[in-house]
Amino acid sequence: MAKLYETKLKGKANPNYRGGKIKKICYVCHSQYYLTAALAKRSRFCSYHCTIQYRKTDEYRKEKSRLAKKNKLGKWMKGRFREASHSFKGGRRKTKLGYILILDRNHPNRNKTTHCMSEHRLVMEKKIGRYLHKKEVVHHLNGVKDDNRIENLALCNNRTHSLYIRALQNKIKELDEELQNVIDRLKYHSAY
Repeated sequence: MAKLYETKLKGKANPNYRGGKIKKICYVCHSQYYLTAALAKRSRFCSYHCTIQYRKTDEYRKEKSRLAKKNKLGKWMKGRFREASHSFKGGRRKTKLGYILILDRNHPNRNKTTHCMSEHRLVMEKKIGRYLHKKEVVHHLNGVKDDNRIENLALCNNRTHSLYIRALQNKIKELDEELQNVIDRLKYHSAY
């Protein structure tokens, strides 16, 4: 069996170095193999066959369960998720539809995959002092979806909300028609 030197030396100063590659010894079959420096840091096996052989052992199962108990996300995700991530922005983000979402893992009505809640629903719950039901809708009075001031929010059910929206759309149509009439009259009078 070949001897492998434990060293932190890099490049040609490393006794395991051979023409741009590092010598390693397989964890399962104990044979020599050579890898580039980048791959040598994380490799323990000479082939896919040895990797599969190792995964069948009890040692692998114990290591896997130990990592799972230590960190529910596993060894590879450690320190890269949500608050621990370098790009975490405080748990507040804007959706494509314009609503603000807040990270809230303990809320009973949160999205089960993203653990987020709509900010306007949280603001309304805080005002009324209870959780909102699924059928309750929080309406933005001025139509701006990221304006979550309590003065701008109204609580209603689905039916009331759809009637309110329909009434607003009818009012907008009426105002558009009136505006068009005024523009036509101005054009007519400016022609003379």
